[in-house]
Amino acid sequence: MKSVLSLFAAVILTLGVAPPAAAQSYPHKLVRFIVSVFPGSPIDVLARLLGPKLSESLGQPVLVENRGGAGGTIGMAQLAKMPPDGYTIGMMPMPVTVAHSIYPLQYDTLRDFVPVVQLVWQYNILVVNPSLPVNSVAELVALLKANPGKYLYASGGNGTPAHLSGEFFKIFAEINMAHVPYKTLTPALLDVIAGRVPIIFAASAPTIPHITSGKLRALGVTGAKREAALPDVPTIAESGVPGMESAVWFGIAVPVGTPKEIIARLNAAAAQGITSPEFIKRMNEQGFDIVGGTPEQMAEMIKVEVQRWAPVVKASGAKAN
Repeated sequence: MKSVLSLFAAVILTLGVAPPAAAQSYPHKLVRFIVSVFPGSPIDVLARLLGPKLSESLGQPVLVENRGGAGGTIGMAQLAKMPPDGYTIGMMPMPVTVAHSIYPLQYDTLRDFVPVVQLVWQYNILVVNPSLPVNSVAELVALLKANPGKYLYASGGNGTPAHLSGEFFKIFAEINMAHVPYKTLTPALLDVIAGRVPIIFAASAPTIPHITSGKLRALGVTGAKREAALPDVPTIAESGVPGMESAVWFGIAVPVGTPKEIIARLNAAAAQGITSPEFIKRMNEQGFDIVGGTPEQMAEMIKVEVQRWAPVVKASGAKAN
């Protein structure tokens, strides 16, 4: 009987320590990093710069896989199906906070993922084709109010940051302009340069070179502060549209059920990567502000973003294109 009890106690002890021991051994093989954008975009640049940093900290290869399209929902749908073991992580983009209002989804943003860390904030720039007879946000608002529904603005698709910034602008400026969604930001930006569509809200990195060359005219930025690379371009809020602030964020998430110990390990690895001088320099050049923080802070941020953007999407009537 004594030997039986001893064996039983050993089994209980083994069961009690098995999960932490498994988490402590993480990782012991390659980690997949699903990035919900197409290759070549600023976020792809971010992921491919961060990947080696994560690999260095984790001691295992980190393979970046692009799964772009549908406002980031394709990549997130794939992440939701993965085992919650820490060997598949994903780049969660800001548009997923409103995707449920636009696309038929196979997952729930708040239920099926666990945040790891918010990586960056980024702001859009309101730019126009130089042929449009405006030189400021105030002049654009006056033109749009005098011609309701006449002018178009482009975006990289329904639910993308460029689209949401446009809808937010319509609400706060009390104007009306029609939305023209493209499959990605690049053709949308090119059509604004060509003059086929006069207005767009676009990310800093692909837009600033065209502003510098004179192909586009910058009127304002959507952030709370001016863009470091464009110090003479005011924020839209300081240009007579108070309350107009639209930020884009990106972070890392894992499937729900991933052990807390593994999430903490990934958070620490990401924190080490995004605070490196090389990473900060490259991201600032791309127009990103580094964030960092805890999984809980990212989770709270997502809840706030969902509540903030839901009425904007509802008012826009946006649906999948």
